[in-house]
Amino acid sequence: MTLYKWIETSVPKGLEIRQVYGFIFAPDGRLLVLEDEGIFTLPGGRPERDETMSQTLSRESREEAQISIGSVEYLGYQHVKEENFAQVRMVALLDQLMVQGPDPSTGRQYRRIWAAPDKANELLKWGDSGDRQIASAVAAIWNRSASPTVATPKRTFEFETPIPGGRLNRGMLVRIGDFVLRPAGEDVAVEKLMVDVRKVFKGIPKTFERDSSGRLKLEWIEGECAEVFEEHEEESMGRLLSVGALLRELHDSTASIATKNGANLPESLDPSGVHEVICHGDAGPGNIVFRKGRAFALIDWEMSAPGRRSWDLATALRYWAPFRNPANKKPAELLLDPMQRSVWILEGYSASGELRRETVKLLPLNQKTQAGYVITRIKARGESVFEEWAAKGGMRRLELDETWLGDESERLLQEWNLD
Repeated sequence: MTLYKWIETSVPKGLEIRQVYGFIFAPDGRLLVLEDEGIFTLPGGRPERDETMSQTLSRESREEAQISIGSVEYLGYQHVKEENFAQVRMVALLDQLMVQGPDPSTGRQYRRIWAAPDKANELLKWGDSGDRQIASAVAAIWNRSASPTVATPKRTFEFETPIPGGRLNRGMLVRIGDFVLRPAGEDVAVEKLMVDVRKVFKGIPKTFERDSSGRLKLEWIEGECAEVFEEHEEESMGRLLSVGALLRELHDSTASIATKNGANLPESLDPSGVHEVICHGDAGPGNIVFRKGRAFALIDWEMSAPGRRSWDLATALRYWAPFRNPANKKPAELLLDPMQRSVWILEGYSASGELRRETVKLLPLNQKTQAGYVITRIKARGESVFEEWAAKGGMRRLELDETWLGDESERLLQEWNLD
């Protein structure tokens, strides 16, 4: 086991400094912690040739966190006894927030978390040593100002709070006050479609001007979202009936939009080419906002496009039932009854027998098509990202679902007498 010792003196001559990390404070006293794939750390890294410790921290802060910092103060160092080197700790104030992007040296994009100092070590998990280091950093910052909130900033910052997002936009979404900012490179056609949909359907975020970096600014809608809602059957019934009703409202409201200006609309994943309604395209638990247990609005319209009602319903059933191989389900999902939950969504939609039959028959094709889209999008983020996702079982999970879902849809058709 590697042994560390926190020391608040200068690094002894002859002890190699391999790493420099910084406690960086926002003007309101919060501390920056970076997260990547569930691993939490501070900005910093290995010094480059002829760099001072302050220069290393400034460079690493720009590359990893896309921030600039003010003057840097030395705190101490952690002695890594096993390999006999020093990890230096510095402290600095935030100077400027910049648009987030990947680290140019690794291609990885970190999530910025602004944590209260007394909560930061819950993320870092550095034990007693971490508590002592944070206490030293707070004391150093306090000594710069008589104010317990660190200092009066030279400018007012609008802090970007990361939003978890899904597997395709993880780390790319942020909230600033009452707004959500989406990546600049997203399809402009989707933005135009959202504006048109908003004119006839209120369960969608308002769109605003893009920011100076080209990111789309959307309304933040207060409410409840979750990957899995753990609740009693009666609560689930009301929730899922309302999901079906919200989708019905969307589809009925947008039938006229789907048939106009077809060339200017986003490309649909629905392979039929039928422009019946506007489909949300990804109406799973994480993309529906609830208020008092009822579906209120649809968010994350990245996959929206014209298509069939049955195509959008098939997507919703796959995610909400959920229809996936039991080997891929979370423990809480194994307790759910997919058949009953599907009935509730279709009942809430007031789906006809013909629409139910078409929806169920589409389940395997819907899963296969969207799996292909996911693979394409992940590959577009870089070969290393794709290889890491595949190594963690991503490709295998999609294959298991595809094999399993064909048999399951046939069973549904027979049990509901829809074949």
